[in-house]
Amino acid sequence: MAVLTQSGNLHKRFLETVLLLKALNEVQGVPSAHGLDSNERPSTQRAVFLKRKFLDSFAFVCATRKGGANVSAACMEENQSGETIIRLACNTGVRESVLSDAQAIIQILTRVANGECVNETSILSKIISMDSSRIHQYLQELKACHAPVSRPEIERRISKHAVDAPLHHVESLLEWFDGIPAIQELDCENEEKLLKFIRHAQRAKHDYAELLHASFRTDTGQLEKWLLIVFKLGRYGIASRAFAQLAFEQPTLIAHMAVHPVMAPEELPISPPRLDLDVVLRRLNSSQVDTYRRRLSQIWKGKGTLQNYFARQCPDHFSVHAELQLVSFYDDNPHVKPSLRFIGVSKKSCYLCNRFLANHPLSLTTSACHQKLYSTWAAPSTKASKVYNSYKSIIRRLICTMEAAIKQELDSRSKFSHRLVPPDSSAGVSLSGITEPRSIPVMSGALLEEPIYNRQKTMSRSLVSRNDSAYSDGSGSVIPFWGTPLQAQYTGTLDFESQDCIHNNEIPSTISPLPSKIMTMVLHFERADNHLKQEIVRVSEIFDHANQQPVWERLVEILSFDGRFRINFCLENDLLMIENHAVEDQRQFAACLQYLYNIDKLNGHCLVCDRNTIEKSVHGCTDVDGLQFQDTMSPITHNLQNYTCC
Repeated sequence: MAVLTQSGNLHKRFLETVLLLKALNEVQGVPSAHGLDSNERPSTQRAVFLKRKFLDSFAFVCATRKGGANVSAACMEENQSGETIIRLACNTGVRESVLSDAQAIIQILTRVANGECVNETSILSKIISMDSSRIHQYLQELKACHAPVSRPEIERRISKHAVDAPLHHVESLLEWFDGIPAIQELDCENEEKLLKFIRHAQRAKHDYAELLHASFRTDTGQLEKWLLIVFKLGRYGIASRAFAQLAFEQPTLIAHMAVHPVMAPEELPISPPRLDLDVVLRRLNSSQVDTYRRRLSQIWKGKGTLQNYFARQCPDHFSVHAELQLVSFYDDNPHVKPSLRFIGVSKKSCYLCNRFLANHPLSLTTSACHQKLYSTWAAPSTKASKVYNSYKSIIRRLICTMEAAIKQELDSRSKFSHRLVPPDSSAGVSLSGITEPRSIPVMSGALLEEPIYNRQKTMSRSLVSRNDSAYSDGSGSVIPFWGTPLQAQYTGTLDFESQDCIHNNEIPSTISPLPSKIMTMVLHFERADNHLKQEIVRVSEIFDHANQQPVWERLVEILSFDGRFRINFCLENDLLMIENHAVEDQRQFAACLQYLYNIDKLNGHCLVCDRNTIEKSVHGCTDVDGLQFQDTMSPITHNLQNYTCC
């Protein structure tokens, strides 16, 4: 059976749209925070939470080299025979050495699951051995950085940027900084020192994130490079803890676990199509081509003729990212399904992968998206015509979304400045929540000295510890968007790692999950000028659980779907009114949903109004259109001149 690949006019239009949007702004919106990256308690079911931590950490350690070619992704399957399969993909294919090392880690975890006496250090040692090349690169980069290691400099920064920090916390941070010079001189061949340093590095994010974020940012708001490297090195220690904790708490999941690689497709060579900028601009708005060209001349000033610069953006190859390789595998093997609709990733997902996953029937998600566009991105190939047509449908939606974004860029921006390009990777999975409410034995010193065994004894001790724990206000607590109250407060240290014990006590997770009724809230939309055009949207469809925020862009995308009885929303030409409140951006949308929640209203009524008609009505226009509009909008237009902005 022939392999079906996206090609022809649809692929050309998709490529042209990607190239133009990327040339206008490489970053589409604000990067989403890493869902497993923050020091907050899990609001999801603990079993799911630990699996997500495991998958993100597993993908991270399987990306054994730096660079986009080695980005990895992983899914989990649980079949009826009791076997657990980790489905692993890599941008350029999973190497045999990576697969062998990954299976060796699983073998160690299997021993933990079977109750054998295993030291967590052995897990970390295997991870370090597996990722030695990447760790060595990080250490070389760290040596080239000039970290502020003198106490006066550190104290000066903290006093300037974190004046309210408790004195004992500052002193603890200063002690932590004392280890930085030794790190910069670290020999990658000395495994014992490397183990201790990675334990030391993982404390940076867990214990001192707030102070470090406040004191060590660049002028652009990014963390200083040396600190990002320390955070990344600390991920290896966090990964070993995430692995051990899942094996300890869910032994049946690990006991019969295997790693199966996904075969990566070959890079797709292309014959560069003839790209015509004017054709693209006419598709956007045939009456505005000259205006668009003038604005593009401002943006691309000094880059040659518009047509030549646009044509030069065309890549010479395409590749299917690891996340979509997994999607393709499940589409081509419908008898196999992931037990958890989540993809662990070694780096944040790109904009196109994120949007593709959001439109795909499997509803797979990742923990974060850096919102960057890659012109070499390609949708997967397939041998099934039904799957192929599904991919074509998704590509059409992506084109519509991106063309709307291009129009907004060209129509509404008076100054053309590119958004700050974020890093592809993040500091990664945090320790928070991993070791509570049940924990593997307490760690002593820089390394875990007590083996992982005797669960019953450990759990009994944990219960006693929790009863003895004293709770105080914790600056690290994060209150969810909906204002869910904390049922208890905890100390500044949220969970445990090598030296993160509070008198050997363990502190349970205390942030309440989101109220269930929030996820049942529904918004009913209709056009003010045509009641037959309607849409109904569940808040759960547009809610980012990682950030505890509704996503305005997701709502706009749903409302902009084209169809005879669809809303056909256009951000430029239409205004959205939710319960008599005008909404035009993320902040106003979040405020309106909070308003509905506060008045205990689960079903919100929303109108989509033509902006030109509104302007006529506001200025007292009494023509036919205006009267029709006022009749249609009743009762909202009774007070249209004083309509509310959230």
